[in-house]
Amino acid sequence: MKVKENFVLRQVAQAWVVMPLGQEMIDLAGMLMLNDSGVLLWRCLEQGCELQALTDALVMEFGISSEQAAEDAREFVEKLSQYDCIQW
Repeated sequence: MKVKENFVLRQVAQAWVVMPLGQEMIDLAGMLMLNDSGVLLWRCLEQGCELQALTDALVMEFGISSEQAAEDAREFVEKLSQYDCIQW
């Protein structure tokens, strides 16, 4: 899976946000704010990866259990899917 082209990650002041461009700006009508783990996962998705790679990245970066990382990665992907930010 990969982030769609019309979404970009930007730092605004001290916050990280996903901003839609073009038609997505109208459809989403706002921005998505990301925490540190969200930024990590977003950057992985920019390169294209599968759920296991997202899980592994969380484990390596934050030292959490693989079970917790898998759940967090799945929830993140589900949220992005709701906003139509990723392509499969």
